[in-house]
Amino acid sequence: MDEIEHLAQSDPKEKAKFSPWVARVFSDLGLIARVRHELDIYQPWAASFDYEYAFHRDAIEKDFPRRVALLSQLERHFKELSVAKVGSPTENRFFYPSDKRRTKQTAESMRKAEYNLDLFWEKVDGHYRRKTGKSLDEAVQHIFTEARQLERTPEWVEPIQEIKATIPVNNKNGLQEPLSVPRFEPTDSPLKFVSPRLKIKSKKRGSAQDYLSTIQDTPLLEKDPQPIFTLKTRAFKVFKALFYNSSQSDIPGEISWADFLYAMASTGFGPEKLYGSVWQFTPSTLDVERSIHFHEPHPIGKIPLRNARRIGRRLSRAYGWHAGMFAVE
Repeated sequence: MDEIEHLAQSDPKEKAKFSPWVARVFSDLGLIARVRHELDIYQPWAASFDYEYAFHRDAIEKDFPRRVALLSQLERHFKELSVAKVGSPTENRFFYPSDKRRTKQTAESMRKAEYNLDLFWEKVDGHYRRKTGKSLDEAVQHIFTEARQLERTPEWVEPIQEIKATIPVNNKNGLQEPLSVPRFEPTDSPLKFVSPRLKIKSKKRGSAQDYLSTIQDTPLLEKDPQPIFTLKTRAFKVFKALFYNSSQSDIPGEISWADFLYAMASTGFGPEKLYGSVWQFTPSTLDVERSIHFHEPHPIGKIPLRNARRIGRRLSRAYGWHAGMFAVE
């Protein structure tokens, strides 16, 4: 792995032979090989591996089929499944322009793709239920500890055009009416600010009253406030693209990998290149506990907007980041 990495980094022609898929797989193999090497040289602990395996061999071999039983069951049942009719990406069946400005056409395309994807998973889940008597979600729910919310594209609603106020014109002499002429009916009470009422989102289980009674009896916990990053324009443009909102009119372009490294370093991460295309970002001045990995785009060092938004969602899940945390100096 080291020799291949050295060859790819020293010879641009050899590096160009790596496809994006090969680059990602090579990065994973490099990490696995490095971890295994580090374990093998960790003495004297590593010398006990063979002895401990011989001692616990029966228990390991007995437990192994239980751990992979679900995978073997999935493989066995899905060999009999054919989803070519509902899973083929032809005729723009799964065209999902989420990186484009939201219009009637893009919204309809996204809703169509979501509908077709529902048909695909309905067929997969129905096949698995007929074979096992339970849904695919029920079979794998013990693996996924984090429940993510499924997002749907709402129906397109034409934006309301703001009508500019015009000053009435006197029909007799064509002059504009003076400001002293009232243009609205008087009210019984003067205009005053009315504070908005608290909106409570009802939960699937229990009513809003149950929720109110719960929070009234529970002491309020202080939330960990998120920092505000004051960045230079170069870094701010990167995070504006990572957390791009499709309702915005100005669509960001591609992000150079160098700008992405600069932006992550500006927020307190230390970038470090590992094997292949993978980079590790270790927090240096941030109050977070975990690092995060991202793949450098290959063969061109540009991040498309679609991939940039995926990076933003990963940062949101890992650290709770959102667009309101970034400002320009």
